[in-house]
Amino acid sequence: GQVAGELGRILASWSTADDEEVERVKKALCLRHPWLLPGFRILSKYLYVLDGTGHIKYKVDQGAGGPTLRRVSEQEWTECARLMQSLKRLAVAAAPEVRDCRSS
Repeated sequence: GQVAGELGRILASWSTADDEEVERVKKALCLRHPWLLPGFRILSKYLYVLDGTGHIKYKVDQGAGGPTLRRVSEQEWTECARLMQSLKRLAVAAAPEVRDCRSS
């Protein structure tokens, strides 16, 4: 009911959710999927679950009873892999600049 709707609103604006809202969604997911590893993260814009295993298998969806996980399709997996590679390249490229900023 109301809680599921509230969690759905948080998911819809995930990239701007505050820490408390993030924890509420993660707690709801852990209750529904007890095998989730503690410390998992959810990619802001795409809602892919990063669980520390190095594999992207799930995406957060708004289910009838609140947030739930569903397996990613092959196409989504490919998109996510490309995204992660881009983020990694960006981080590598930005590292020297960050170092230079700190030293100035």
